[in-house]
Amino acid sequence: QIQVPTWSENNGQDDTIWYTAKRKDNQTYTLEIDIKNHGYDVGKYLSHVYGIDNNGKQIWLGATSTSVPQMTAESVTASEVKDGKFTVSINGISAPSGIKQIQVPTWSENNGQDDTIWYTAK
Repeated sequence: QIQVPTWSENNGQDDTIWYTAKRKDNQTYTLEIDIKNHGYDVGKYLSHVYGIDNNGKQIWLGATSTSVPQMTAESVTASEVKDGKFTVSINGISAPSGIKQIQVPTWSENNGQDDTIWYTAK
């Protein structure tokens, strides 16, 4: 058996899950890890790999890591004001962890942020 404890670097090892890799052939095992199991954390993920031999002994085989990038947008623009309204457009979104919601806090420069309203983009 090949065991692969995996966690995100965010908040230490609080989200460690021990996965079991699947045998592909006599010398190769693979494992697909879903970041939803780790709270959709972004940043660095670490995986250690242990083999369990026929005597039940756990043997360290190595470690690896990967990174899940944060959500990004290619551009954020606002249209000209027409009839007292304007449109904010968010384009080219890349969201490796998926998108639950896009929020757009908006305020006027007059008197600071005293009139902030959080809008939800569609």
